[in-house]
Amino acid sequence: MFAEGDKVFFDADGSSYCLNTVKGNLLWESNLPNPNDRPMLIANGTGKLYGTYITRSLEQILFCIDSQTGNILWRSNCEDCSSHNEYTLSKDRIYTYQGGTVISMNSYNGNIIWEKVFWEKPDKNGPFAPFGTASINGIVQKDDNLLFYYGSYHSTPKGIACLDRESGILKWRQDIDFKGVGHYFTVFGNKAILITGDYPNIQAMTTTLFCYDIDNGKEIWRTSKNLGYSDTEPVNTLVGDKIIVSNEVASACFDASSGRLLWENKFSCGWPWPPVGYKNLLITPNGCLNLTNGTQVKQTYEIKSGWMRYLITNNRLITLDGSKVACYEIN
Repeated sequence: MFAEGDKVFFDADGSSYCLNTVKGNLLWESNLPNPNDRPMLIANGTGKLYGTYITRSLEQILFCIDSQTGNILWRSNCEDCSSHNEYTLSKDRIYTYQGGTVISMNSYNGNIIWEKVFWEKPDKNGPFAPFGTASINGIVQKDDNLLFYYGSYHSTPKGIACLDRESGILKWRQDIDFKGVGHYFTVFGNKAILITGDYPNIQAMTTTLFCYDIDNGKEIWRTSKNLGYSDTEPVNTLVGDKIIVSNEVASACFDASSGRLLWENKFSCGWPWPPVGYKNLLITPNGCLNLTNGTQVKQTYEIKSGWMRYLITNNRLITLDGSKVACYEIN
């Protein structure tokens, strides 16, 4: 789900759609040939939308749509394209991953430019071998750097790596010794920030934030916080210069520059979609918070399902629940 100007784009019921955010009228619908499942929009660039879907013959397809007309500009077979992967759009490239391999594709035709096998399957004969599949997450592009988190729950090593955007050559990697798994990876200024979660016992979940210098991979700061036990993974987001971490029972806010804890409360921001920032507010499916101090603010909207996707554009909150789209004014 993306917004661009006065348009919102989303996928539902086997098609991609574009609505006007002011009047809510349908501007175009794009039907893809021979779909086996609904398309998944994965990236939004200037004037173009990118997505993936699987055909009835089980081919993985990467496609590009003109955001003004809904016309399909190109389709490309892509065995490594999955709607479950993360995608990053940058200039003329689309970046994604498959297992332990980072992939760079041409955004004009979907052709693969380079593949970097970063991590083979570890622990092939050990007790965690069935769970040790290499995993890469959170690909972020910053200038000429391509940064990502690598690791899975039971496997080692885990950490952050930086590749050259153009060539895929490794600039640096930083293995990090922690239990658990990385939940969220982002960039703030010249800082690469990884949020991890560990479950030391049934009563607690410890969230640890690691921050590294993008230029050289050196650690800048780290901080930990016990948010209490939760059955689900935390939802995390970067809003301005603040990092929000929330699970089913509590939320916390950290300064992205220093890692300092700014506030915490017993409010859950909802799951699985992360909260979004609007002015000095934090918009969540469960309510609205003051971003400065974390106190709850009376809201002028109602999100009835935590499974909704939502975004804010032009002072409006747009929500998507299945194929139902709703728009709310935010004061």
